[in-house]
Amino acid sequence: MTGESERLRQARKAAGFATAADAAARFGWNYPTYAGHENGQRGLKTDVAKAYAKAFRVESSWLLFGTGPSEPALTMHAMAPPPGLAESEVEPFFADTRREERQIEQLAEALAPSLRQRMIYRAARNYGAYAILEGDLLVIDPTGAMPRPGAIAIVTLADPETGAASSVLRQAAGETYIAPPGMEHEDEDTMSKAALGTVVAVMRPASA
Repeated sequence: MTGESERLRQARKAAGFATAADAAARFGWNYPTYAGHENGQRGLKTDVAKAYAKAFRVESSWLLFGTGPSEPALTMHAMAPPPGLAESEVEPFFADTRREERQIEQLAEALAPSLRQRMIYRAARNYGAYAILEGDLLVIDPTGAMPRPGAIAIVTLADPETGAASSVLRQAAGETYIAPPGMEHEDEDTMSKAALGTVVAVMRPASA
């Protein structure tokens, strides 16, 4: 991880976004591109850094070079997540090794061979109503189309006042998304909702 990518990660967290996926969904960024900037796999160009700095309310000079206002700016603009949004319930999965990454990708391709592009997420809690357990890997169709009724989708819940967000699993019902019984967040009906993609397959580690 580079200095600029580490500062980008700090800025994102200070702005109230628990995961890179939450921030990308909130601001309409391409998730793989943003994740590449945050994990240091992609260089950060000046115009892109300015866009990130504006979104996270920090100075672009600090983001790029570590100069200018840093901690005071981050602290001043930090937003405390509202109740229930402190931790994402679904998060992007990153393999520990290149070998593990290839194995996961091969299995995902076998489970969903028709997908041209896919994302892998990990369930961070149990969703008994969906037969999904904590630690399960979810193969996601990220095309952005409205999920068909009954489909399970990764949905970003965002508080319109603070911008704090969290990724959760919800069932599509027309143009709305329904929480599993007993898993609704406080004031969820007032939050904005955007689907990151639809769950097309579930992979369960042998130890689960």
